[in-house]
Amino acid sequence: MSYHKKKLLILLTVAISVGIVNRFFDDSNFSDGLSSVSWIYWFGMAIVVYLAYYVLTLNCPNPECKKPQIYRSVSPKDWHWPDDSCYACGTKLTEKNNIN
Repeated sequence: MSYHKKKLLILLTVAISVGIVNRFFDDSNFSDGLSSVSWIYWFGMAIVVYLAYYVLTLNCPNPECKKPQIYRSVSPKDWHWPDDSCYACGTKLTEKNNIN
């Protein structure tokens, strides 16, 4: 399994787990209204924001290609799991502009 696929799965698992933990420890019924949002909620939101950033910015490192690897269009049918190489040009995704 590729590095980017593992990272995406870990981020999704952590985001879902934090959401479940936040729901389990929801004490908004007992709060005074000033601090009704817990730190678990903000931690989960930070993970979701990073997850969205990661999904939107994972692109091919080839300067001539630069195709997005996960979020390719608005339709969910066009969303794909990342592989070791770019789907369009075949460049390894871990390379950092080492194109000859």
